Amino acid sequence: MSSSASSSTLRPWAAVLLAVLLARAGGALKCFRCETGTDPRCRDHFEQSQHELFDCEETRYGHATMEAYCKKLVYAVDQYHLQQNDTIRACAWARPEDSDSICRESTPNNGYQLHCSICRADQCNGAPQLAASAAGLLLLPALVAVASGAARL
Repeated sequence: MSSSASSSTLRPWAAVLLAVLLARAGGALKCFRCETGTDPRCRDHFEQSQHELFDCEETRYGHATMEAYCKKLVYAVDQYHLQQNDTIRACAWARPEDSDSICRESTPNNGYQLHCSICRADQCNGAPQLAASAAGLLLLPALVAVASGAARL
């Protein structure tokens, strides 16, 4: 097999691989991650601009068959001190058919759960995930070049 035939066979595969990488780069769920125990700004009246987003994929290890969710949990130390509550914002993992189990998990220190919600959108604000990632935008010309090169052959 000549090198030109070999490279023409690889081009479609390279385009597919690049497309998969682009889709993965743009699809990672990003949630806020904080706890009022270490950051009092984590409570409600939450200023998103004062917090960094966390890529849930960084905690995927051990959750290969599960989906990522953003979680917000508000709890009190006990049922007698409901005004003294704490908030946790984090990534959570569950199988899609069992996502309601996330809010059934016990609260820290066996606290009294006041509110728990989960969502599957970046920042839990329902923003569409149509925005391309920075890596995807940088790689887009390469994908077009590879695909157009494969189409000419």
